Amino acid sequence: MHVDPPTVRIVAAANRHGVPDDDIMHAYRNPRAVRFVDDAVHLLVGPRRDGNWLEVMFEYDWQRHEHRIFHAMAARPRYLRMLR
Repeated sequence: MHVDPPTVRIVAAANRHGVPDDDIMHAYRNPRAVRFVDDAVHLLVGPRRDGNWLEVMFEYDWQRHEHRIFHAMAARPRYLRMLR
């Protein structure tokens, strides 16, 4: 049985720290570490297009079958440790 991957939507809150959508999507598509925060929320660390690390948080919306990205910023040291 084939299941389509979820769609991805970046909500306005994700841009609070000035990270462009293209960089957010690059990190989302190229994660180097992922942590499950709870059943629906995930945190990942991935590279921006320039190679600097981002932390990105998203949640899965079961009704819409989508990942909703709601947080993106330069990765803080506690999340960079996930890369080791």
